[in-house]
Amino acid sequence: FSVEDRLKNLILVIMAEPVEIRVRFFGKARELMACEETRATIPNQMSYQELKNLIFRELYIDLESIESACIIAVDHTYLSDHSTVSLRPYSEVAIIPPLSGG
Repeated sequence: FSVEDRLKNLILVIMAEPVEIRVRFFGKARELMACEETRATIPNQMSYQELKNLIFRELYIDLESIESACIIAVDHTYLSDHSTVSLRPYSEVAIIPPLSGG
């Protein structure tokens, strides 16, 4: 990361306030978590990578084994590696592993 990216992330962390969100699990994530949905209180501003680390390495460590295959969506919008995440109260964060079927 560049110095500019680090400064942007630092500003986001400083300005962040906690917000309660809905976390939804699909496919293998649902199976590993043994539930469809839960709630969590997390900062309302962060980078995509910070959100990913929070989800897979702190809040839901049972999902760490499928982290590299999962996509994260916030309020029905898929995130990319360079996204800045802004959450509102009760935003929906979806953990979506690859789907298979025939």
